[in-house]
Amino acid sequence: MAAERAVALGGTAEEFSDWAAAPSGKVEEDGGAAREARVLRYREKKKRRQFGKQIRYESRKACAETRPRVRGRFARAAAAADRPTVSGVGTGGSVRLGWVAPPGMNRGH
Repeated sequence: MAAERAVALGGTAEEFSDWAAAPSGKVEEDGGAAREARVLRYREKKKRRQFGKQIRYESRKACAETRPRVRGRFARAAAAADRPTVSGVGTGGSVRLGWVAPPGMNRGH
């Protein structure tokens, strides 16, 4: 039916079959050389991938190094005074680890 429609619009059935063979609407004339080039480029880029740790923002690293931590996690400044010892027993204060609300936000406590 679609071939008949193409003929009715002034084309030929052969032109329609060439168009239907290519999903993008154009026929590759180079015999797949373009695809080979794309695959080769993909493989070369794949070889250069780096999965190691990489610091992207030095300013964020500097800020993180100065923030108080409790057992390796970021903690509030008030909780930093109650730092636990190596054995895990603190100085008696409660340490809250978790989400820190922005100033002025009421958390319902």
